[in-house]
Amino acid sequence: MAVMSGPATRIEQLLDRCRTELAAHLAALRRVRTAELRLTASTRMLNELRNSQRAVAAIRDAAIIDLAERGRSYTQLAQLADLTRGRVAQVVQRSRLADTPAIGARPASSRASKR
Repeated sequence: MAVMSGPATRIEQLLDRCRTELAAHLAALRRVRTAELRLTASTRMLNELRNSQRAVAAIRDAAIIDLAERGRSYTQLAQLADLTRGRVAQVVQRSRLADTPAIGARPASSRASKR
């Protein structure tokens, strides 16, 4: 087994902390005595987890785009991110579409001068 150091070690430590904290929150949620409070608390927790998942996915997608712009292949990115090559292509393509102005749209500078 290879010994990790530097950023890889810090990432593993961060992930371990996240797992430990999540396990503690889940244990606390299971201990809530009334079904009504458990329902409310678990619904709120699910909403928080969904929001966190979206934020983490956005960070991951930005990293995929950055590495694609630096010349990494979709195959390499898929292996790094544990995604399919098709999913990587979707992420990159979505980014390119977001950077492309809509058909018929005027540049921001011409819109500003019309005001």
